[in-house]
Amino acid sequence: MPSSSLSALRSLVRSELQEPQAAFWSDSEINQYINEAVQDLGRVARIAARAQVSVSAGQALVSYPSDFQALRDVAWLDLTNALWPLARIRRGVEPDTSSATPTGFIPDVGGIRLWPTPSAGGSLILAYWRRPARLSADTDTSDLPGDPGEIDRMIVDYAVARARRKDDDPAWVAYYQTYQMARAEYRSQRMLATAQVWDVQSSQPMPPPDSIAWIRARGYAP
Repeated sequence: MPSSSLSALRSLVRSELQEPQAAFWSDSEINQYINEAVQDLGRVARIAARAQVSVSAGQALVSYPSDFQALRDVAWLDLTNALWPLARIRRGVEPDTSSATPTGFIPDVGGIRLWPTPSAGGSLILAYWRRPARLSADTDTSDLPGDPGEIDRMIVDYAVARARRKDDDPAWVAYYQTYQMARAEYRSQRMLATAQVWDVQSSQPMPPPDSIAWIRARGYAP
């Protein structure tokens, strides 16, 4: 059973506000509050996603996917279809400006910086946590994982808290506290549900996470 649609969520919020038709609060305002709730819950929902991005020879920086939220795992797929997990390079290590098969990566503001720069084309395989989709049309439903009824309740509590605060109604505090408690429980549930998620499988030995020693032992770093 999916979560309620945007229009249904808006009706639930209006029911709590005792304003069935737009007056003090416009539909666009309530839609904004609903989407704020969805994105806030998305920060703890740990929605797994994968992407394969083609990379050209000499291309050092690969942009994040548009729905990117947090990085989980990175691998390099070479032209022979061998999959090589990449080690995360700690900041402060001198970047390798040579050209070879990537063995590591540095998370950057604009994307992932391969290390060293690939000397031949290939693909970057990203396993990451993504943001939930925004609700735009009245028929859109949230893609947050979990119990639909609980998710609806959290979204409504957040939206009502935001609306009540605009009205300087002290009742907003109780709604927000209820939301925060439910969000904390939801976060715990999602941490447990995704504890064993691991998407990138390799045809090569896995280097230890964040292991500069592993890279240096193979002559890839000073």
